[in-house]
Amino acid sequence: MAYRKIGKSFGTFSNLDFHQTTLLQEVIEKMAPGDAIATIKCFLYMARKVHFYTRVTTVKYSELMAYTGLSKPMISRAIKILQNDLNLIKKGDKRSEFLMNKVKDERDMDRFSKVPNDNLDKNLKLIPNKGKKSKNALCMYLYFLTIRNNKEAIARVSYDRITEYLGILRNDIQPSLCILYESNLVTCISPKYGEEGSNKYHIKGLDIGKEQYVYHPSGYNRKIDDI
Repeated sequence: MAYRKIGKSFGTFSNLDFHQTTLLQEVIEKMAPGDAIATIKCFLYMARKVHFYTRVTTVKYSELMAYTGLSKPMISRAIKILQNDLNLIKKGDKRSEFLMNKVKDERDMDRFSKVPNDNLDKNLKLIPNKGKKSKNALCMYLYFLTIRNNKEAIARVSYDRITEYLGILRNDIQPSLCILYESNLVTCISPKYGEEGSNKYHIKGLDIGKEQYVYHPSGYNRKIDDI
């Protein structure tokens, strides 16, 4: 059961594994694109279905195949990586049941990250399952989820920080962001005139408040009311 609040539905994962060390990102960075893509997609879908308190997620291979577009062998390989290499999940007591890492303090919203349910269901499979651009896109998406404030649907981060933390070359960032834009997972909020600071990325499906954004070919977005 995913967590529901004010009509919004989302899953969660503990983000301490990502905040306390860069080891997970370093391991993912060294993976072949196909392995990294499959691993992140499976992790996101498991988080999308996890029970907030018990941390149990029940997913069938048929579901993962339908919602990620991955083949059964790639899913099997991704699950082994999540269990053995990244230590992000453990096999549960029942078939198709897995246990995700516990949130250390459930009252502290900085200890977990939200994963949009409906939007992932519709769009996760739109990201191609091969290629460096897709791998970078999913790495950035996972990173955006871990750094955003849970009280808003916005992640703020600069290109320099993305390069520093994820090891993605600056010239490779925009092409990979376009995959997220075109898959309707993320949009970039255009800065106001004279505004300085980090880029802002709107995580679609985690809207809190009334502002809604749509994709523009330029890579930036605007509020629907402004169009």
